This record gives sequence, structure tokens and C-alpha cells, in this order.
Amino acid sequence: MLPQTPTQEFDAELNRVVTRLRSLPIDKLGDVQGTALALTEALLACSATLGDAAPVALPAIEPRTYADVIAVLAQDVRNAAIDETHLVPATSALTDARRALP
Repeated sequence: MLPQTPTQEFDAELNRVVTRLRSLPIDKLGDVQGTALALTEALLACSATLGDAAPVALPAIEPRTYADVIAVLAQDVRNAAIDETHLVPATSALTDARRALP
């Protein structure tokens, strides 16, 4: 396997998490609430660290929207990153979430 750039690693982990969430049966999404919400908080914190316009706490989100919310928040992090090394903390959060998902 060829070494990946931080951007490629970020994109790969994001794709894995979103795909895994979208493939879960709807009645099982409630089981991953803690993981999904922790990831949204981590992505918001990454955005804030990168100087993104004062992210606010998310309102309560429905389990069926976890994948979409995470995809949007990750894109915000990607857009706020000045260079690709800034994506490393978000990639780490995505990796941790992926490993915690069933």
C-alpha cells in the first residue's frame, strides 16, 4: 500500500465512517448515538481550532441524520484547514469513531 497524504487519509476515514453509518439498519442507529455525538463534537472542536467561524453546539439530531451531519462537519474542517497537516486531529477522531462503530 502506498503512503497516503493527510488529505487522502482524512477522506478515506470520512468515507468509511459515513458508509458504515449509512449501512446500519435504522433501528440500530440509536446504538451508536454516543459515538456519533462524540464525533460531531470533535469535528466542531477541530473547526474552532482552525479558526472556522464560531461553530455552535448542534441541536438534537435524529439518528438517521448522523452520516449527513458528520459529512457536513468534516467538510467544514477540510475547508478550514490551511494545510493538510491540520486535518490530522480530525482524521484521528474519525478513525476512533470508525473503530467504535459496529
